[in-house]
Amino acid sequence: MSSAYSILEDPILYEVIDFVNKVRMEFADNREKYNEFLTILKDARSATNLRGIKARMEKLLRGHTHLIKTFRTFLPKEYQITLDECRSELNHTVIPVFYDVDPSHV
Repeated sequence: MSSAYSILEDPILYEVIDFVNKVRMEFADNREKYNEFLTILKDARSATNLRGIKARMEKLLRGHTHLIKTFRTFLPKEYQITLDECRSELNHTVIPVFYDVDPSHV
C-alpha cells in the first residue's frame, strides 16, 4: 500500500479538513482573521513551542468556543484542556465520572 493511499484513508485528516472548513465558514467575512488562522497552522508544523501555538490559536478563536474545543482535540495529551480550565475558562460544571473501560473505546 502506498503512503499516499494511507494518508487519504486517515480519519484524522478528514477531521482536520472539516475543522479548517468550519473556521473558513466562521470567518468568511473576515479574510484577515482566516489568513492569521492559516499562518498559525503553518507555524505549528515546525513549532517546538506548542504552548505558544495553542495560546495564539485560542486568542484568535476567542468567542468561538466550539472551534477552540475542536482545536484542542488535535493537541498532544499534555496540551489538552484540564478540569481546572473547564471550570475557569469555559465556566463549565465539571463532574468527574469514572469508567471501568476506556471511554474512547465505547
